[in-house]
Amino acid sequence: MRSLALITLGLSFMMMTVAGCGTDDTNTVTAVAPTQQQLQAPQPSYHEYRQVVKTFVDQFLPEGYTKIHDTLHYPVTVIVDPENTFGQRETLTLSGEKADPTPEPTQNRIIYQNQQSGLVLYLDFVYSEKLLPNNMLSWDNSPLPQLADYPQLRTSTENLLSFGHTLIKITITNVGGPQVLTEKLSGITKQVVQTLQTKKESP
Repeated sequence: MRSLALITLGLSFMMMTVAGCGTDDTNTVTAVAPTQQQLQAPQPSYHEYRQVVKTFVDQFLPEGYTKIHDTLHYPVTVIVDPENTFGQRETLTLSGEKADPTPEPTQNRIIYQNQQSGLVLYLDFVYSEKLLPNNMLSWDNSPLPQLADYPQLRTSTENLLSFGHTLIKITITNVGGPQVLTEKLSGITKQVVQTLQTKKESP
């Protein structure tokens, strides 16, 4: 009988202890659902992408070139057929939806022109949700000797860089006709990489 009383007393003490813990505000964890504004806020990686674009719009100007257009100050919402996006989206924006009242574009372009040589330079920036290595991904190989009989292939050249959450395509077009553009592309690319490295090292 005495043992039963001790067991009952012990259980009563445990229940009081648990109840006491439940009333201690410092031990209470409350789950708060994110607001609609938080759900719709751009991702930090998208902010990084926009900062890369802004850096080039504000600071990048190769010698001899004049900036003639950029889509940061003159934004464009590109509407696409969902069949061309594997059914993923209707616009090239962060939400991918036509009905988005505040679209955030996932591609931007800056256009420069060299008045002396007639060359036109395009810098195309594309946002990637996934983090990419800082690297060269591709380089136009159309100036190969095997293609010498096709001078039209020498009217433009391009390459593709990746930097964090940004893909950068560099294109040089010679509106005046065929020309060997490899060295010019290399020179511009070095300046682009230097600008990216400076941005990375800055606080």
